[in-house]
Amino acid sequence: MPENTPKIYLIDLPKEHETPEVIEAIIEGESVEVPALPGKTIIESLLAADQKPMYSCLQGHCMACLAQLKEGSVGQVSPGILTESHVNDGEFLACQAIPLSKKVLVDFGEF
Repeated sequence: MPENTPKIYLIDLPKEHETPEVIEAIIEGESVEVPALPGKTIIESLLAADQKPMYSCLQGHCMACLAQLKEGSVGQVSPGILTESHVNDGEFLACQAIPLSKKVLVDFGEF
């Protein structure tokens, strides 16, 4: 797999990874950049920066925060209700995912 190909890790997160710095998110068609907060999920970092990503339960049960990974790597702490098909399509739950690369680009487009 080429180095710049987006990668979603499920549960077994790599022991070594880059220090996350920036989350770029496309929310309702608008691109925003926020700092990646250490140890926090993508949703938590976005909310801390007063952004309004789509979410509901924050537990991985509703899929309201389903997003498409366009760049970088994320670790899905819990698979929630994701299927293998979602992961193969580059989709993940932003409430359960932490960034694992310096920058991640995620799209909260309509699925």
